[in-house]
Amino acid sequence: MNINHSVLGKVSVFLSVASFSVMVILVKYITSVFFIPAIEIAFFRFFLGFIIVLMIIVARRRKIKPINLKYLLDRGISNSIAVVCFYITISKIPVTKANLYNMTYPIFVAVIAHFTINEKLTIHSGVSALLGFCGVLLILRPEGLSSPEMGDLWGLASGFTAGYSIVSLKRARTTEEPITILLFIMGCGLVMSSVIMPFVFVLPNIPLLLLLVCTSILAVIGQLFITYGFRYVSSLEGSIISSMRIFVVAILGVLFMGDRLTWSIFVGALVITFSIVLLNVGQDQNSRQWVENGK
Repeated sequence: MNINHSVLGKVSVFLSVASFSVMVILVKYITSVFFIPAIEIAFFRFFLGFIIVLMIIVARRRKIKPINLKYLLDRGISNSIAVVCFYITISKIPVTKANLYNMTYPIFVAVIAHFTINEKLTIHSGVSALLGFCGVLLILRPEGLSSPEMGDLWGLASGFTAGYSIVSLKRARTTEEPITILLFIMGCGLVMSSVIMPFVFVLPNIPLLLLLVCTSILAVIGQLFITYGFRYVSSLEGSIISSMRIFVVAILGVLFMGDRLTWSIFVGALVITFSIVLLNVGQDQNSRQWVENGK
């Protein structure tokens, strides 16, 4: 039986969109109903992810051989900060808006990569990034520019740190295997969140524990789907499908979390989506790994 890898790749990327979208809604529900700190949700994500990665290593009898510890720690620490910032954002503002801020990370990648790893900032990528920032301004609106809420600041921090995390992934992939990078991502996140947990830990009851496990599993599954899917789709195809998360979360937010879509958020979402797709037009296949967010 012939397997159409292109179709499987597209389906995998879409399944990652579905997994991440439901995860975002669950994080919002948990922080709204159970009032537990975002760092605790992140802790469960990293803990379960670390166990799963270890199981994969053992099952495949892989040997972990770190080559550049600095690159691995840079990727692991920046990804951990990005996840925590995103979860805090979700807890403070409507989920549609929080997700939009997080999805700005490709725009930050174009700028950060220019200053940190000497990637050329072309007119094409510069215009795309500028367009994306215009989308951010639409989300903030004039009143938000003069007195932004803490949720907005956390949201911008989540987009920026996620963008830096992807640049650090580019560096790490020059010397490290994907499974090694994943192990350091989960390990760094687990260690960092464990340091804070004694001060904020809320003992979960059974329903909350099940929700935390489901949220963590969805995050890990989403990462596995997107990692597999981007092996078989073009950068442009992947960016278009991945950008659907903006609208999937918006629909789920309106239906289940009572989000209200304003014209500025809707237009801002369209502008950011267009800028992400535009950034990928003409990208070389080797550049597509920046889309693979360890969200």
